[in-house]
Amino acid sequence: FSAEGHPDADWHAEDVEVGPQDSTFTAVGPKGERITARAPLPGPFNVANTLAAIVTLAVAGVDPQTAADGIAAVPGVPGRLERVDAGQPYLAVVDYAHKTDA
Repeated sequence: FSAEGHPDADWHAEDVEVGPQDSTFTAVGPKGERITARAPLPGPFNVANTLAAIVTLAVAGVDPQTAADGIAAVPGVPGRLERVDAGQPYLAVVDYAHKTDA
């Protein structure tokens, strides 16, 4: 698979849009199927992780769109890119992902 859109990959991502809260993309499968997907966290690496999960579930027999919808519905993990909104004019996040107690 390729999150960078390499057309030679069995699965690849197209139409990637990385936003401040999440990322959306189209997963294109080996038979040309087009799956609407959303990575619940921002960043291209989260697109790659989400595509990897969709591909893994598809290989295991799960319908790819069902897999993508399930991943998109996963609630955020407290302390993992958690937005803090106190009315400030900037984006603030809590991210304890790289601490031993996270």
